[in-house]
Amino acid sequence: MKKDIAIKPTPCELYGYRYLRGIRLLIAAELVKKHGLPQLKAARLVGIPQPLLNAYLHGKRRPLSVREIEKINDIKELIRIAAKEIISGVTVSACSLCKAILALKGIKCPETAKEIANACS
Repeated sequence: MKKDIAIKPTPCELYGYRYLRGIRLLIAAELVKKHGLPQLKAARLVGIPQPLLNAYLHGKRRPLSVREIEKINDIKELIRIAAKEIISGVTVSACSLCKAILALKGIKCPETAKEIANACS
């Protein structure tokens, strides 16, 4: 029997949880590979543990979220742009990354309370 959830998560929570850790990892990898940042600095900039980044870069870990993200068309361009912005000193919001991922998947981000309520029902 399926267990009922007392508080249903919003689309932002679902997509944030599903994709943001993976996108952070891919951006950190881009910062190391293309921009020459040390792993520790790249990991700190995007908010992930450095050992996770190291394991990913050495092929020891490839999280499910990364595998899902890599299937999205044009995701490499989003990662490239985000890394470039971070290198130039711009703070990239998780919300803007999530919106961009949703847009690449053809999903409009719910922005108003009414849209969120409709998307969650």
